[in-house]
Amino acid sequence: MNKFFPGYYPLEGEKANELWENGVIMLDSSLLLGLFCIRQETAANILTIFEKQAIREKLWITYDSAWHYHKFVNEVILRQIESVGKMKYLLNQALNLSKSETSYPYFNPDILTSFQDIANALNAECDVQKNTQREMLYCHELKNRIDRLFSDHVGTPYEPAELDELYKQGEMRCVKLIPPGYTTSQYEDKRLRYHDFIVWQQMIKHAMTTHKNIIMCTARLSDDWFYIIDGDPVISNSQIVNEFQEEAHQAFRCYSLKIFLNECCEHNLLTREERERISENVNIRFDVSSNDSMITTQNNSQS
Repeated sequence: MNKFFPGYYPLEGEKANELWENGVIMLDSSLLLGLFCIRQETAANILTIFEKQAIREKLWITYDSAWHYHKFVNEVILRQIESVGKMKYLLNQALNLSKSETSYPYFNPDILTSFQDIANALNAECDVQKNTQREMLYCHELKNRIDRLFSDHVGTPYEPAELDELYKQGEMRCVKLIPPGYTTSQYEDKRLRYHDFIVWQQMIKHAMTTHKNIIMCTARLSDDWFYIIDGDPVISNSQIVNEFQEEAHQAFRCYSLKIFLNECCEHNLLTREERERISENVNIRFDVSSNDSMITTQNNSQS
């Protein structure tokens, strides 16, 4: 039965090795955008791993993942600048209140002095962070390194008529809750509403053309891509693994960054020492909210 329903069985032994030996690694836009929302040192270390020859030579990105990344990258940066501004505003409010002689509460003077020193230091750090983010809008090494990763490794775009047909298929799948893509059905823009499905079709097409397996690394940790327990992805959704096998006759698995890095170690694309440079707790989660522009992120990196 494994042959006909591969999504319900783990990849082990030769089958697991074959996935990685004959696999294309697809980094989706959520992962790339998420790199702009974590510590720059951590993002740089992650990119260093992707730049390793053994991994880089397998990298490929669908056209619509690249399109989605460029559509939102500057907005992600602007949101980060906005967050810094909010931090400064709240710090200054707290500072002004702490210095007032007529406003409750009243604290021990030594404690107030310590707080004010810390708040002033945080204020100064906010200014540094804001300037760094401003530089990112114009030109930044992080953007340049991501661009270099995918030189000559971007998929072919669909024609407008092909996109219209995919929108129709995507609508039908969303109504029937067929993964992937039904969790993005709240968007007004059809290319965003059916983004996951479009990317899915581009991966299937690429696998059929190249006769390659697809390994997807994503920060969109949603139910239509993964089985999730207590907020953490466990394995790829069985339905999409089976559909990929039926359509492309190739294997497919999707991984969070954390699991992806661990799998790279298991298949000798990464040494344990290289893996340890990235915190074991790194857990980029990234999504775009229903108004087509709001960016939400979570990151549990300890780096």
